[in-house]
Amino acid sequence: MMRIFLLELKKIWTPGAIIMLVGAAALYYWLYGYAPVQNFPNGTQAALNLELALEWRERFGSAIDVDELAQIDGDFDAARAEFAREVSGIPEAVEEGVVSWEACLAFSERLRSEMERQAERGVTRVEPGSELDRLHGLLSEIIALPSYRRLSELDLWQTSLTKEMDGSTEQGYLHLSWLQNIEACGRFLSTWLVIAPAFVVAPFVMRDRLYRMRAAQWTCRVGRGIFVPQFTAAMLSACVVLVVSVVLWALPFAATEVPGLLDCALVGPWSGYDCPWDMTLASYIALRIALMLGVGLTSALVSHILARGSAGYVGMLLWLVPWCAGAGFIVVPELLDHALCAKQVGAGLGAVLGRVGLPGFEAAVVATGLVLATVLCCGAFHRQMRCDLKTR
Repeated sequence: MMRIFLLELKKIWTPGAIIMLVGAAALYYWLYGYAPVQNFPNGTQAALNLELALEWRERFGSAIDVDELAQIDGDFDAARAEFAREVSGIPEAVEEGVVSWEACLAFSERLRSEMERQAERGVTRVEPGSELDRLHGLLSEIIALPSYRRLSELDLWQTSLTKEMDGSTEQGYLHLSWLQNIEACGRFLSTWLVIAPAFVVAPFVMRDRLYRMRAAQWTCRVGRGIFVPQFTAAMLSACVVLVVSVVLWALPFAATEVPGLLDCALVGPWSGYDCPWDMTLASYIALRIALMLGVGLTSALVSHILARGSAGYVGMLLWLVPWCAGAGFIVVPELLDHALCAKQVGAGLGAVLGRVGLPGFEAAVVATGLVLATVLCCGAFHRQMRCDLKTR
């Protein structure tokens, strides 16, 4: 039986199949998986939020409590003093009275109100050389100060954390501006984990039928028992593809600052995640990967069933392509988006899932699909052992 199993593995992993799989994986990663890592952390503002998270991880640990919030207040006061020192070096700002953070906010509001009044009068552009153009230039110069971005971000964090604290809880400080790159990578990876095992398993299952091997197998009980090593070889190959894909997609993020924040609390005022239970970034990623692997294994089982019931490659593709398109590109990415957390009500399928889905229902859906696919494969094995040549 072991020799048969090894021969079946050899039939799956032919040089041509390996080249095609590696080529398809590289092309898909270049089209979809590369951008979230290349653009990480997703701009200057996201880089500042990531820098703050790394700084606070060293100072406060995985979350910020009420006592530590006072230190954020101290940071904010120090940043205001630094901003006042830098802005005082701009003579035009001093002339306009912009010598503090509060004065800067008032100046920005005054400029915004003036723009709205001009828009009401039908003026849609700022005339070069005008007073409004001069004030716009001054505001741009102030915003470009090194202390401005940090101070504005600390202002948002201080307000948000103070609002969320109830005197007894901790709050996370991870930010959606760079977390969304991880989420996007997960969405694209979930699609690949549906497609890849399907096109590894299905052609292998179909090959015996095309070469008329099944008729010979059904002539004796030993031949009918080949289903077990074939099925085992197919599922093992699918599992190898799934695990290797996850590892290769995770390695680029391992070279970023993300590993230093894995033990941080996921839920926070700016994370974009709303979970009814405590989770760290590491536990969320691990559970998300587990769900994606479950979906990938389900796809392998479904592909095995579809291939066994098809008369040829054309018939197999007529079943397989809609499955991969529907499950891989539409259902699974939306189902596992912000997995185990409250869904953000958006558009399309995401809106439906956001309204009817309870946090954690994704695990029930994945488990149900995996169990149903396994039952169908067991039924196929039962029929294989009972059939004979005359019934085909």
